Amino acid sequence: MSGPLDGTTFVSRRDRQKPRRFSAMASLAGSAAAVEVAHASHYDSPVWIGTLAGLFSSILMALLMMAYYMNPETGELKSTKHK
Repeated sequence: MSGPLDGTTFVSRRDRQKPRRFSAMASLAGSAAAVEVAHASHYDSPVWIGTLAGLFSSILMALLMMAYYMNPETGELKSTKHK
């Protein structure tokens, strides 16, 4: 959606909330995966679970961001620079 006179782009409220939903989803999924891996490996230390949760969450968040910015027609990442 373009602005009326100056060519700026307006972002809807729903589109602005997508990255927040992605970060919450990545955090919860990463934490759940970390608990499962820690229990399966018999290392139930809180430090180990926290380390795995951060690692898994960051990997999932990076994948979700790439999927969000990817152009489905070409498979290339969309540019975030203003034209």
